This record gives sequence, C-alpha cells and structure tokens, in this order.
Amino acid sequence: MKANGLFGGKYVKIEKREYELGAVGPNHALVAVKACGVCGTDLNFLRDCEGELRPMGHELTGTVIEVGMCVKNVAVGTKVVVEDLAYCGVCPDCQNGRIQSCRNMLSGGGRPGMADYMLIDARCLVPFDGLSFEAASLTEPLAVGLCAVEESDMPFGGSVVVFGHGPIGLLAARCAILKGAGFVAVVGTSRDTPLGAKRLDVAEKLGCQLTLESMKQDVVAELRKRFPDGVDRVIVTSPPRTVPDAIKCVHFGGCVAMLGISFGGGEKITLDVNHAVFNKIALKGVIAEPALHFNTALDLLKSNAVNPDLFLTHFAAFETLGSVCTDLLEHKIPAVKICLRPNRC
Repeated sequence: MKANGLFGGKYVKIEKREYELGAVGPNHALVAVKACGVCGTDLNFLRDCEGELRPMGHELTGTVIEVGMCVKNVAVGTKVVVEDLAYCGVCPDCQNGRIQSCRNMLSGGGRPGMADYMLIDARCLVPFDGLSFEAASLTEPLAVGLCAVEESDMPFGGSVVVFGHGPIGLLAARCAILKGAGFVAVVGTSRDTPLGAKRLDVAEKLGCQLTLESMKQDVVAELRKRFPDGVDRVIVTSPPRTVPDAIKCVHFGGCVAMLGISFGGGEKITLDVNHAVFNKIALKGVIAEPALHFNTALDLLKSNAVNPDLFLTHFAAFETLGSVCTDLLEHKIPAVKICLRPNRC
C-alpha cells in the first residue's frame, strides 16, 4: 500500500511524496491519519535545516483501519493517538524499571506523521474517546510539558519560570500550575506582534501570574524584584541562547530544565559554568523519549483542565501548510498551534 506524506527543509520547502508503506505485519496497525499538530521541531526544520528533506509530523491521531493477527490492544475502528517513540519493554533498561532510558524504542520507521496513512507497531497506539481528533493531537505536546515539569522536580508550592511562549512552554506552564506550583511566569519575546500578544494572553488565561517580554524587559532583573534569591525552577523551551539568563534566575540549589533546541549553529552557547557550580544549580537536559504520560494528557484534555480551544488556533491541508507555516515563522498570524488535516481524511 502507498501513502502520501510531507517532507520539509530550509526556506519552508515542503514536498508531498508518495511512498510505499509496506505490508501490515502481525504486530502492526494501519492508521488513517485524521489530524497532526505542527511541532516546534517541524518549524525548526523549515527554518534552519539544509540538505535532505526530513519527514514531518509526529503529533498525530487517527482511526485504525487494519490490524495484524497478533494485535490485541486496538481493533478496526479504534480512535488512537500515536506515540512517536514508545519504549520497547524488553531491553535491559526497560526490564530494570528504567523505561525512560530505553534506547531501543518502537517508532514509525522514519515515516512522516503528516500523511494520509501511518503503518506502526500497535504498541505505539493509545486509544481515546470523548475528544475530537484535533484536540487529541495535543496529547503528545502536552505529554512533553508534563515531562518537563516532572523532570524539573518542582517542589509543591514552588516558583517556576518558563522561558518560551510556544505551545510547549504554555503547556508546561499549565502543567506546573496543575501540579501545585505557587507561582508561574512565562517569558515570551514581545507583545508587539499579533503572535506574541496572543501567546502571552493565553499564558494569562492558563493561570500564570506574570508574563514578561524579553525584547523589552530585563527578565532577570524583573524576576529578582519578586524573588531576590531566585526562583525554584526554570524550564527552558525557548532557543538555547536563553539558557544563560535562565541560570541567573534560579536560586542556590535550584534546577534549570532545558528542552529548547535549535539547528544551524544556534545550539551552541557560552555558559558561566562557575556560577552554576558555586550555586549548585542543576542543568538538566529533557527530551520526551520514549513517549510517556499520554493517558494523563488525554485525561487533562478531556476534563478541560487543559482547554484545547486555547491552543488550536489554525488549521491547514497539505496544499496550504507551507503558507501557514511561513506566516507563523514571520509572526504574521496569531497562531498558538497549527493542526494539519490530511486531504483524504
């Protein structure tokens, strides 16, 4: 069976390609993709990644249309969210209870999630109901936000600052509030564009007590006015260049959880390591691989503890995705989250 999917690279070059999916094996399921969110990683590909075009999309939902003979967890007609990378369950780390350290993960084999069909190991599928396909496509980024808060080891009632007002930053901020943070701030760039204004407004609607504009304010000074000794935790979802300021915001013995990435040279920064060492600041790299917390994320979306309508602002088809992503990268539209609806769905 053949599928159509999107591959992208620098200068918002997007190609729709037809490719062979292969046969449905005994442990596989064939999913008709109904919705796929545009991740910040996809946008990084479209802005910075030269060379071979990369498969786009991993925040996908759909309906199972065929299953292999050994599949028991889903059936034809089941609505599912797809884990982009699932722990294997059989490697030494998994069998020793360290599933978060699994490096033998199950995946879509390099196929794009922005496609009309996805062939995948059925163990990567999480059934859901009670949500639209579009709302359920927020499961993966919400699970990333949950992972960031968990990995930061945020104390109950603690103070948390999130650098970055993209979807992951906003979701992490909401997760921190739901987990019992006493104070949450979000640092964005500026309210002077429709994009910046929209996203910082969403941060306030989510319950954040403070929003800051890094292009117009001294973020470290503003936070130190409220917390002279620094905050408990900082979660960095913005580009790596913001990490040095993030370190200056946290108090002695605090933690900076880093999950913002960049390509094209932006991943390299200069740090004052002495400051981190003498202040016992933990710098923790966070990546939500393998996928965890999907069921919790679905429950939060279904209960409206995380309101999908605050995030799903723009929708696209195969033919229009490039123009919508260009407008987002140029800050021309007030998009929080773009969701692709494949043509044949």
